Amino acid sequence: MKLKTRQKRMLRKVCLYFLVLLVTTIFFYPILCVILGSFKPEPELISISPRLLPINWTLANYESVFGMAIGTYFRNSLVMALIVTIFTLALSSYTAYILTRFRVPGGGFFTKMILLLYALPDVIIAIAFYIVLSQIGLLDTYLGLALAQTVLTFPFAIWILRAYFKMIPLELDDAALIDGAGRLRTLVLIIIPIALPGIMATGIFTFITSWNEFTLASILISSEALRTIPVRIGLLSMTEGAYLGHILAFCTLAMIPVFIFLAIAMKALVKGLTAGAIK
Repeated sequence: MKLKTRQKRMLRKVCLYFLVLLVTTIFFYPILCVILGSFKPEPELISISPRLLPINWTLANYESVFGMAIGTYFRNSLVMALIVTIFTLALSSYTAYILTRFRVPGGGFFTKMILLLYALPDVIIAIAFYIVLSQIGLLDTYLGLALAQTVLTFPFAIWILRAYFKMIPLELDDAALIDGAGRLRTLVLIIIPIALPGIMATGIFTFITSWNEFTLASILISSEALRTIPVRIGLLSMTEGAYLGHILAFCTLAMIPVFIFLAIAMKALVKGLTAGAIK
């Protein structure tokens, strides 16, 4: 009887590991194809019988991409992603704190409407912002694009942080108020450190969303000096005579900052989870 139970447990583990391996392969196979494809010469990429591994490894695609002054596009994307992440975390943290700590008339309806905004197509937001930003002189600027992308990431950030702040006992706020701390000080020194895992998760989502955002950046930015990586890759793919190897090399390089940010953020996320458990 015990042997059958062990066999069942072993079979479940094998099935679980196989499922995890299958899902991981499905998600990472396209990324692997992009990375390996960036080292292939153009004839191999357009071959009617493609192979996963390159036959003739080459760095020619990267040499061509580095000749496109890609540093400007990386700088623009990084600055934009950081600005949007800071704006989103600051606004969503304060808003989530208000929604969970005060009786706001229509608060439930407000949160539902915010999530509805997240479901709107990017083009609708882009058109509205194009009209507004052109009237106030912020069209084709860092700040204008940052405001538009913050509107894009703000609704989902509210929902994540609102759920985290709800789990924090109100007694902590009362104790801080008795000790003489104001609402803002309570939020910064008590609530945010405890909700750090949720804030880090929100920051990761916001950074990646801003880094990959194409629609708003392509409509609201027209200067070559302010264009971001997704826009440059899009223009490269639409150029007549564009090489697929150049696009894949550009995409591979665009993944590197995201992986670095994820590694740093995940380390802070684990530290926040440990600190939260101790508290």
